[in-house]
Amino acid sequence: MDKTIEKLIKDELERANKKFPLFASEHEGCTVMLEEFVEAVFDIQQTEIQLNDLWSYTKNKKVKAASKINQTQRIKNQCIKAIQELIQLSAMCDKYEVSLKDKE
Repeated sequence: MDKTIEKLIKDELERANKKFPLFASEHEGCTVMLEEFVEAVFDIQQTEIQLNDLWSYTKNKKVKAASKINQTQRIKNQCIKAIQELIQLSAMCDKYEVSLKDKE
């Protein structure tokens, strides 16, 4: 795994652990992971919508370059949101494992 991504996940886990205790149950951990997944999927779906809009702008020669640039910025911002959610999901996977080990 990429070291930069590993660090982002580790940092997110540390931040989450400062704010919230380990999972009280497997059910809680799974629910939190599902929530992060749903949020990531939503952001990816929004990215798809925005990409389709950009494709429409690209086919329409009357749409100005500035509008297309603004759209690419919206796409980038939506991607960043999805990445953040996936980092959170990855961190929660680690938290789930630690929570299970802590119960043994």
